Amino acid sequence: MHIASIRPSTVDGIKALAKKIKREKNVSHTDALDVASKQAGYETFVHARKALSAVIAQNLFPAYLSIHWYDRQSGATNGSTPNEGAISGTPRPSCGREVLQVNLSRPLPLVVAKQRVAEARGLEGFTMEYEDHLEHLTLADSQTSARKLLVKAERCLRFMEISGLQPVNLQAHRNQLRALNSLPGHDHPSWWFDPGSNAVAMLDEPYPGRLAHDVAARASWLAMNGFFEMKLPWDGIYNPGDTVPTLVSNNQALLDRVAKAVTGLEPYAMPKPWLIKAGAMGDAFVSPKRTDNGKARRPIPSASYSTRNGATPYGGGFGIRSRWRPSQTMSTELHMELGALLMRINGVKLSSKVNDRLRIHYRSKLEDWANVEHRGSDLGYEAYYGQQHLERFNSKAQNLAGLARAKAIVEEGYNDCKPRRELLAAIDAFSNGIKSLT
Repeated sequence: MHIASIRPSTVDGIKALAKKIKREKNVSHTDALDVASKQAGYETFVHARKALSAVIAQNLFPAYLSIHWYDRQSGATNGSTPNEGAISGTPRPSCGREVLQVNLSRPLPLVVAKQRVAEARGLEGFTMEYEDHLEHLTLADSQTSARKLLVKAERCLRFMEISGLQPVNLQAHRNQLRALNSLPGHDHPSWWFDPGSNAVAMLDEPYPGRLAHDVAARASWLAMNGFFEMKLPWDGIYNPGDTVPTLVSNNQALLDRVAKAVTGLEPYAMPKPWLIKAGAMGDAFVSPKRTDNGKARRPIPSASYSTRNGATPYGGGFGIRSRWRPSQTMSTELHMELGALLMRINGVKLSSKVNDRLRIHYRSKLEDWANVEHRGSDLGYEAYYGQQHLERFNSKAQNLAGLARAKAIVEEGYNDCKPRRELLAAIDAFSNGIKSLT
C-alpha cells in the first residue's frame, strides 16, 4: 500500500507510519509524527494522542462520514489547483473531499442498519461503504455545503444512537404512518420505527408559524385518528433551532421514552476547527477498519463513455453510474406505437410488481431512451405520456395481442443487448400474468 494512502486509527499506528515517513522524507521524528497525525486526520501528534486516548477511555466506536465537493462558482479549470481568480485575489480550492469523524457509543451498523441508511432524514445520498464509513454518493456544490451535509448526517446518527429508532424502509410500517400525511401543519416529516416494540412514529419539523396556524385543527385531527404528539427538547435534524421537532405516534410510551432520551443530545454546533483534514476530490476515503482488515475498496462510481456488448451508456457523473440503452436507435413511428400500446394494456388485476415494472418503470426508461435517441424533440413525452386519451384494452385477448405487438416492436427497433433483454422480460412477465387470469 502506498504510504500516502495509509490512515492509521491508533497512536501506535501513527508512530509506525511516522517511522516510514521519517525514512522516506528525511525529516525529524517530531515532524514525522505530526505529518503522520495529519494524514490520520488530526492537527498534530498531541491532538491525535489526546483524541484517540479519549476514544479508548470512553470505549467509543469511531465512524467516518465522507463527501466530495466541487465549487462551480470558483472559476477554476483544474480541480486539483486553487482558484487564482477568486474574489480579492485570495486563492481558494475549487474542489475537494471532507471527512468528519463521529465517535459513537456502539458500532455504526448497530446505530443504523446498512439497508436503511438512505431512508433516514439527514442521511439521504449516503451509503454504508464499510462498517465504519458512510460515503455520500454525489458531489456537494461547495466546501461549506459539504460540511453542512456531514454535520446534518451526524445529527441524524446522534438521534438514532440515543433514541434507538430506525428509519422506516418496509411497506408495512409506511402503511401504518400513511394517515399522518393528512396531519394539519406538518412539514419536513421523517418516518421511524422502534425495533424493540415495532411501534412507528413520524418526526415532524415544522416552522413555528406553520405549527401555530394549525393548532386547533391539528389537535382535533390527532384526537379523531388515535395519534399523540410530543414536542422534543432538542434542536432537530432538518434545520436545527429554527423548527419545532415534534414526534407523532399512536404509542404514548414511545413518545415518553424518546422525549426523555433526546434531552441528552448536545445543541447543534459546526465543529471548529474541522476535525478531519480535507482531501482531494476523487480520492476515495479508506476507513481505518477497512485498512486494518486489509479490504481493498471499490473506486468511486462515475460515468461510462464506451459502448459495451451492444449497449450505449447515457447520463452518470461523479458518484453516479451511467444507465444503459440499446445502441440502435428506434424510429419515431415505432416509439409512438409502443407508447400507445403501453398506455392501452390493462394490468389492473396483476400484482403491483409486474404491473409497475412495465407500465411505470419501463415507460419512464423508454421515455429517456427516446429523448436520448432523438435529441431536441419531445418524442419521449409524446410517445409514452402524451397518449392518455387512448382507451384501455378491456379483454384478455386484446391485452395479449397488444403485448405480442409490443414485443415485436422492441425486437424490430432495438439490437440484442442486456437492456433490450430486460425490457422483453418485463413484457413477458406481464403477458404471463394476463394469461394466468381466469
